[in-house]
Amino acid sequence: MHPNDNQEMRRFLMSMLLGLRRFEEAVSVGESYPEGRFPETTYGPALALFRLGRMRAATERLRRAVSRLSLVARELAAAKPIRVPPEYPGREVMGGADQAYNYWRMDGGAWEKAAGALRWLRRILAGEGGR
Repeated sequence: MHPNDNQEMRRFLMSMLLGLRRFEEAVSVGESYPEGRFPETTYGPALALFRLGRMRAATERLRRAVSRLSLVARELAAAKPIRVPPEYPGREVMGGADQAYNYWRMDGGAWEKAAGALRWLRRILAGEGGR
């Protein structure tokens, strides 16, 4: 990976790693880009840690993700996510509803496939312990 990743390839890399079940590598990518601008590198490592059974680290990471990009958690937890028209067509607003929906559309399936992950996310979102 390019250290600055000015083409934002880390977003696609994280999605691919989760889809390929390469969870250790997904955690590593998340550690390389901890800034929290993108849902993929904010929520992806939390899911990877969850899949690895490292619940303490996963819960800590998920709590940070929810505090940084809360609309993403709400979109993932929703029974039926609703597409919101983009505020700026052709662009994604960081932390916006369109970013949250796009993450759900691209990576929501990874959360659904991980048994118990959405229940865990909902408990964190509700302010519960999450274990």
